[in-house]
Formats: sequence, structure tokens, C-alpha cells
Amino acid sequence: MSKKFKTAFFKADYARLTGVHVENFVCPITMEEVADPDLCDGHLLNQGIKNACRLTVPQRRDVDNYFGHTIEPDLVKFLNFIILSPSERIHKSDRISITMESGEQIVAFPASPKASKKFQQVDLLDANGSVLASRFLRSHVDHTGIYHNIRVDFTIYIDYNSMIGALLKSAYLALFKVYGYGYALDKSGGMIRMALSGFFAQGAMSRDSGQFFGEFENCLIVGLNDSFNNMPDAIKDRSLIMHYANGAAKDGMLFAITCPFKINDRTVGVILPAFDNPDAGKYYEYYLQDRSMPHSAHVTQFKNGTILVQESPIPLKYFVDHSRKGQSEWQEDGYICWDYLSIIIHDVSSL
Repeated sequence: MSKKFKTAFFKADYARLTGVHVENFVCPITMEEVADPDLCDGHLLNQGIKNACRLTVPQRRDVDNYFGHTIEPDLVKFLNFIILSPSERIHKSDRISITMESGEQIVAFPASPKASKKFQQVDLLDANGSVLASRFLRSHVDHTGIYHNIRVDFTIYIDYNSMIGALLKSAYLALFKVYGYGYALDKSGGMIRMALSGFFAQGAMSRDSGQFFGEFENCLIVGLNDSFNNMPDAIKDRSLIMHYANGAAKDGMLFAITCPFKINDRTVGVILPAFDNPDAGKYYEYYLQDRSMPHSAHVTQFKNGTILVQESPIPLKYFVDHSRKGQSEWQEDGYICWDYLSIIIHDVSSL
């Protein structure tokens, strides 16, 4: 017997907004009906993220799985990397550079065990002599053996637009879970829906994500003050930030909604377009390019079917990394100097 999903609210909401009564759940991304056997409980935030809200929403299974193996791995990799221990960072890194006590540098990379037939293997050891990670050397070195007092520089590579696409999907579905099809069917929500549905329909991969999500590349925000970091969660607490131009909540023009997510002990926000007035779309585009744009931001919470908007605006300060504007790849670097970290350099024939 197939599982019964909680779709009654969504079907009723779809009928209310469109006047069309449907027998099955309508996917908010493809806007096509989906029978229960083809549904799943899709996590709003990928379950691979170490510490995040685990709430779900009905989703078309093949759509959810497609995003799960194309663009969401980049998001999971980035968000989890920042809370890993030094040894875990080495293990997860795409590239490490080892500086010997003599000053000599060697570059190592991850590969399958078959690589040992062509490349020298280097093992990084902790104080107890246990192997933290094994990598392979790009260039052969003649001096094999064990070496102490080294420095390890590590790097991970992330497709930035894939990460943005994954966050847009989470924020879009968070609004869907709370408000139903209202956002999915309006013009501003349609911008996000078309980007997501286009990515799926065209069978795009991570390397193609810039074609679909590039225009939203600056929608990611990280708070620099308590006003943002202490925000309730968009999913668990149904709390959002509404952005108004030319006035406050009562008389201003709504142009954007920020979904704050509590992820790995910090707050990450995703700015979505939200407007009825065509002129407001211009404010959204400008705000993504210049966060210093004068406007009024208000905390909003959805309770018992009512939208409650705080009258007083909140001060916001953001970190925006403009140095990587237009670049498809995000590079995260770091290093560790350990007097108790050692390496063993093997000869190819010894493995």
C-alpha cells in the first residue's frame, strides 16, 4: 500500500487560487499533478546538512532526487565544512599542500586506491600515529620516509551557482510550506519557479547552474550583527524578513523577502523577489547588487493563518563577497600548523 501524504491543504489552496479542482497534488516546481506513488517527503534543507531543521513538504520524488544529486551536494559540502575539526577538514579537502620543515612544498590530491600504481601515496598521521587522511602526490619525490613538524594547507572547491540554486529551492519550498501556492503563482515567485523547473526540465547539471541561477548570485547573506543572527528560523518558526522601499511596512513598497535559516549554529539568509508592482522588481535587482540601498526591513511571522508584521524595522548588516562576482567556483582555503602532525611518503612500489 502506498503512503498517504498530507496534501489536502495544498489541493484546497490550489483550487482557491486558480478555481481548478485537482485530484492529485500539484508540484510547486513543475506545476504538474503528481499521484501519491510518485511523491516523497522532501526535506526543505538537505538532510546531509549536519545541523538544520528537518521539516519536510510533499514533493515530486524525481524532482527532489534530481536536485539532491546535482546541485545540493555543493551546498552540503560548503555548509558542513565550516564546522569540521581540522583533521576532518583535511579528510574532506579536494586539495592539500604540505610544507615540510625544510620549506619544501608538495601538493597532494584525493584519488582511488588504483592511483597507487601510478602516484606516490602520502599518509598524514596524528600524534598517536593514526592515519588522518591519505592522498597522492602529483610530482614524484625521491626522499621517502616519515617527516615531522609540517604545515598542511587545504582547499575545497564548490560550484557557487549550484549552492545558490540549492538555497533558492529551500527558500522557495519554505514559503510554499507556509503560504501554499500564493507565492508560486505570482510573478515574483514565478522567477524562482521557472529557474528551478528549467534546470530540471533541461536535465542540467551542476556545471550548468549559472545559466539558471546566475541572476540570483548575490541572494545569499550572512549576518554580521545580532539582529540577524538572532532571527527565528524561516521553517521552524515561520518567520521571515520583509523588505520595503520608499517607506516602512505600512506605506512602503514590498520588493523582497529574506528567508533566514538556522544552519550549523549560524544564520544564513536567502533573499527572494516578492512584489506585485512591476517597479518593485527594479528595487530587488538593485538590492542584490548594493546592500546599502536605503530601505526598511521588518520581521514577519505567520501564526494561526495570520501574517504579523513588526512595526519597527530592524537594523541589518551583511557580509557580501563581491570579490568572487562572476566566478563559477567558490574556493575555501585554510591551513594547520601542527608540531605533532607527521607524514609518511611512500614509494610507488612499496604499496
